Amino acid sequence: MANAESRWALFRDIDLAAFFDAGNVAARPGDLNLHKTSWGVGVRLHSRRSTLVRADVGHSREGFQVYVSMTDSFRLKRLDRLTANTPFVA
Repeated sequence: MANAESRWALFRDIDLAAFFDAGNVAARPGDLNLHKTSWGVGVRLHSRRSTLVRADVGHSREGFQVYVSMTDSFRLKRLDRLTANTPFVA
């Protein structure tokens, strides 16, 4: 499985994201297939310490899928909180 994501700061606490995935989940390395791809776009609402809401729309051969989460995907360690959630601007 390979994943690439880019985020752009829209406002101080709102980021836009675009992502691309290639591969699948497999029990054995020989079953991996990097020709299975998907892509999508999303919005992240965050505070200085955590992601509050993320909403994504993704597309693959199976069609479109919407994902909304109201939990922090990446819990931050105490020392990382000062820099980790600064919006990334490409």
